[in-house]
Amino acid sequence: MPSSTFEVDPVVMLPAGLKQLPLHVRPALNEALVSWSWRLASRFAWSLAVLARDGFQLTEALTPDWWARPKDALLAILELRTGVEFAQLRRMTFLDWAPVVLDGTERERVAGRRFDAPPPDRKERVHAVCTECLRGDDAPYLRQAWLFEWTAVCEAHGSELLTRCPECQRPLKTPTHAYTTKFLASRCDWCAADLTRADSRAAPQEIHRLQEVLLTGKRTGKTVLPRIGCLDWSELITLCDVLLEVIWKEMSPEDRQPLLLISSSNSA
Repeated sequence: MPSSTFEVDPVVMLPAGLKQLPLHVRPALNEALVSWSWRLASRFAWSLAVLARDGFQLTEALTPDWWARPKDALLAILELRTGVEFAQLRRMTFLDWAPVVLDGTERERVAGRRFDAPPPDRKERVHAVCTECLRGDDAPYLRQAWLFEWTAVCEAHGSELLTRCPECQRPLKTPTHAYTTKFLASRCDWCAADLTRADSRAAPQEIHRLQEVLLTGKRTGKTVLPRIGCLDWSELITLCDVLLEVIWKEMSPEDRQPLLLISSSNSA
């Protein structure tokens, strides 16, 4: 059979009678699909769960990371209901980025071991924001790169990303689909503080360059390191894990201090 010889894409079966929604939201530059979906839900004063059920007419509940690597059938439904092209929707996901390594979310890779396990439907992803970007947005939104916990620098402004609310000091979180309050990227979900009023400061060049290496590897699957050569994403993550384990995790706070001082003097 030809299908056993050549790779064949499965036929996407769409629900009958689907028409385009009456309200539209244009995707922004480098916006994550979950951010765009929340902005669309807000136009209808719906939660994301209601948008999925009544707007997209999905019969199954959304998973916590439904937007990161969705199936073609879901993107086809979104295209039909919103008028946003399939290719544009795909660029808003992580489907074309390097796959995750070792764990499903790449969360807290440099943190200590933790053993908390919230229910799947209540699991939340933390993110960072650039206050300068948010201040310049007509409608504040989340960039894709902000949804990785290891991102620390804004690609556009070179400033440190904000990971905690300056008022309540709680981590910024991306709500689940069952979240019923209107989500705003420029507002803390814990205390409703306006994040655009937070101060920003330039990040050290060393951190900026390191993040560029990591984002290049994540986006393309390959990255070139001086005196090391070309590494794929899994090799790069393995190298980072080894270095963190040897140089950082096993060091006492007193031993780390000289390294921090050297980094500070180099960036000054």
